Amino acid sequence: MTVRPRYPEVFDICGDRAAVRFGNNRAGVVNETGQPGIQLDRCRKMKFMKGDLLAVTDCAGNESYIDLKVNRTYREKPVVLSFGCMELPYGGVELLKVGTFFFSRTGKPYVSMRGVDQNGIYFYDFYLKIPDYRVPKDCQLVDPVWTTLFDVFACVLAGDEEEVYWCCGRLADRSIVVMDGNGNYYHVEKGKEKRYIACNTPRPGEEDFHTVMERLKEEAGRRAGIAQRKQLQEEEQKRLKRLEEIRDALPFRMGMKWGLKLGERIIVPPKYRKILPPVGYYCAYEENACQWGIMALDGKVVVEARYQKVDIECNGTVHLTVVNAVNIIQNLLSACFLFRGGYEMRREFFPLFCQFFQIFVYIILNLAIGQLVGFGEDDREGYSIFSQPFHKFQVYFLRLQTAVYQYKQIGHLLAFQDIILDNLLYLFYLFLAPGGISVSR
Repeated sequence: MTVRPRYPEVFDICGDRAAVRFGNNRAGVVNETGQPGIQLDRCRKMKFMKGDLLAVTDCAGNESYIDLKVNRTYREKPVVLSFGCMELPYGGVELLKVGTFFFSRTGKPYVSMRGVDQNGIYFYDFYLKIPDYRVPKDCQLVDPVWTTLFDVFACVLAGDEEEVYWCCGRLADRSIVVMDGNGNYYHVEKGKEKRYIACNTPRPGEEDFHTVMERLKEEAGRRAGIAQRKQLQEEEQKRLKRLEEIRDALPFRMGMKWGLKLGERIIVPPKYRKILPPVGYYCAYEENACQWGIMALDGKVVVEARYQKVDIECNGTVHLTVVNAVNIIQNLLSACFLFRGGYEMRREFFPLFCQFFQIFVYIILNLAIGQLVGFGEDDREGYSIFSQPFHKFQVYFLRLQTAVYQYKQIGHLLAFQDIILDNLLYLFYLFLAPGGISVSR
């Protein structure tokens, strides 16, 4: 900057501004044309700092700091916090941290609650969320059923230098509704200026808040649906392009496992029992013995491995062979009804001996000749637990069985076996049963 020499002293220069001393010994900041901006009393030193801050040392040696954006003075040195991209319009937000408080750089001052954690302040593309429970009682919510005033937070809008608002809720298209300090409500979208929609005291002929919100929710739902469909289409196009690039991938074997690779580049790591040559963008894979499924060349599973045989034709038709489909359904219904599920990779069914008194009574009355111990393996070929003829049902107190297993796909119990006990060894078998030991002939 160039200004005719008329100041007794120039303390510092930054861009198109200069910190100077005037003829009356007072100090201030002038622009490139010499027009005074900030005027101060007498001081000893002035220096520009990063983030549009000015450090001032008075005649007594005390330092203070001035925020040149809003002309506010702080006794403690502020730390400028930037969120988002400040170079873009509506792209970023700045706060000043002074001690344990956070101050806004808006025309209407805002200071956070004491002790707010900086990690709790989060930037969402076009607004900054600041936890604050000092919500005005007249603040209305976008969804009063599922939210409360405790869900409302202070909100600094990117590109808005007027004040800090209260966020009343978010719509389906991720836009928000905010309220200012005068009870006016605004709709804010990413990359756009806020738009007035309602107020707490509507004027004659003006729609109230709830009427406006019903319309906004409907419009936001339509926009969200369109955006979601567009996003899915773009992702699918990218995926098809990626599949076209790896169309020549071939199965390879490493140890006992199979994977897919293109040249020396591994596309799918070797973790399957078997992989057949690809047909188009897809190939059949075997996860366990006689458990076949279909996956894309990028490793995404299209059909879970639960079929005995899988055939993929060149026209995209897939033939899935299921053995004993009826038995699988029966097994699912029976297992869900009679057993409870746990989570492990394999599963075993042990007798439930938590009711010793009842078992003892049955032994005395000679109503049961044993307790069932069954073992199952997750080969996903289901068989009904009523696989024996029903009129020869020899398993007693089946509902006393508990299950400890992992629900991975579909499993089956092996065929039931009668446990024949000698009457003289009832008590001995009772001690063996909690250990999961069964005696059979």
